[in-house]
Amino acid sequence: MKNIFYVLVVDLLSVPALNAQNGLPANPDPNKCYVRCVTPDVYETQTVTVQTRPAYKRLEVVPAQYETQTETVVVREGYTRYEIVPAEFANEQVSYQREQPYNKIATTDASFGSGSERVEVAPKISRWEYSPYEGCKSDDPGDCQVLCWREYPAQFQDIPTQTLSADAAYTTSPAGGRTDTYTKRVVSRAAEVREIPVPQETATIEKRMLVKDESVREIMVDAETTTVQREVLKTKG
Repeated sequence: MKNIFYVLVVDLLSVPALNAQNGLPANPDPNKCYVRCVTPDVYETQTVTVQTRPAYKRLEVVPAQYETQTETVVVREGYTRYEIVPAEFANEQVSYQREQPYNKIATTDASFGSGSERVEVAPKISRWEYSPYEGCKSDDPGDCQVLCWREYPAQFQDIPTQTLSADAAYTTSPAGGRTDTYTKRVVSRAAEVREIPVPQETATIEKRMLVKDESVREIMVDAETTTVQREVLKTKG
């Protein structure tokens, strides 16, 4: 009875608001009361599965794969080595003129013979000459002179002379000069250059060759769920 009364009071106070609800007349009469009987809602318990973590993929790195290979490599290239073979020498005696000779001169004096040569020292002359005459009584000597033609014979002088029998002369003859020897080193075999090939040097090395590169592998991880209980309205009261 208390519940019914409570409902009646509520209906009286809020009749306009309830007109639109089910079970009430669409056009109620004024000042008319209506009785509404309320039944409780009926609920039922349901089990609900909730996904607490979605499914996802996990990436896993797959390491790269290598294999070991051996290889022969050149560590020093071949080349040509040059070897110098020195020259060989022998001794040889060489004569030389230590002092040059000269021509020695021997002289011969000139030789002379004796002789004479007459030389006219005064020629024969003829001339007029003044001569005083005897018996002249004048004091002037010029008054007591006469002209006489006089001849004078030539005058000669014998001069001793030498005649050349043989003139001076000279002769030459070699003199002086000395010879000596010295040692000379002569090439008995010439120098030469030999070409000696030197082979290359090799070594064995190891290499890690990539067979398969690093990759990614996808691993699917399932979703995680949990269950909860909930009350669900089965029938409206």
